[in-house]
Amino acid sequence: MSAALRDQRAARLRDAMGQAGMDVLLVAGDAWRSDYIRYAIDVTPMEGLAIAAVSRTGPTRVFVESPAEARRVQAEQPQYEVSWSPSPIAQAEAAVASVAAERLGVSPVHVLPQRLA
Repeated sequence: MSAALRDQRAARLRDAMGQAGMDVLLVAGDAWRSDYIRYAIDVTPMEGLAIAAVSRTGPTRVFVESPAEARRVQAEQPQYEVSWSPSPIAQAEAAVASVAAERLGVSPVHVLPQRLA
């Protein structure tokens, strides 16, 4: 996807989040179910689970399961804060807890780990 299209989608997503009164949107994906995360932030997971925390007013953070995946995503999308952990779920929980998010959205519920949903 072109940078212009990615930026246009990001602006539309943040506008929709603002209209819904949402502060943070969690989007998950893996190699088999990547449509939502690919649309939201133009990242296609290749190994394991990826969770993105899209902030309406701050940076987008991406949590993945392996250092190789983190390097790949960071190289493809340098504007995001990318980190890896054997438990990206715990990283996403910590990220949500660290912001003063009044309203949190999740998408898609069937891909997001139950612990976060």
